[in-house]
Amino acid sequence: MEYYTRIAIPRSSFTFTHEGVTMLLGSCFVENMGKNLEKNKFSIDLNPFGILYNPSSIANAIRHLIQPSEFTSKDLFLKEGIYHSFLHHSRFSSSSECECLERINKQINLSSQHLRTANRMIITLGTAWVYQFKETGQVVSNCHKLPDRLFIRKILSTQEIIDE
Repeated sequence: MEYYTRIAIPRSSFTFTHEGVTMLLGSCFVENMGKNLEKNKFSIDLNPFGILYNPSSIANAIRHLIQPSEFTSKDLFLKEGIYHSFLHHSRFSSSSECECLERINKQINLSSQHLRTANRMIITLGTAWVYQFKETGQVVSNCHKLPDRLFIRKILSTQEIIDE
């Protein structure tokens, strides 16, 4: 007696090999996939802006990689002696403005080159909720634990996600 159903799964037309470069962007799920790919010697570029959850932030990161421009001090803010970027994960933050900008700009330059040679991109979305910085209207990728009163929380519509 068989206690399971046999299912014939056809071979996919898409192959995933060690050849080429894979760009991974998105949530902590892509972070975990990327670490496993890296451990298994795949050529990857993993979350060049850090972990990103919403479609707007991911699209913004891709735009920055397609047309790289240097981040400057006006793109940073200082909180409790640490410089941060609203578009980056805290792994880019630093007590030195120069070091923070160096980390950000170095990664953008490297990842921009990787994107041009990548033959695969894996994107994982975590949420359709975004936070807009009230002062500028900019959707932020990371609030860096600033008070919630500084942001407007809104959910992206399906059409807004498609447009991004």
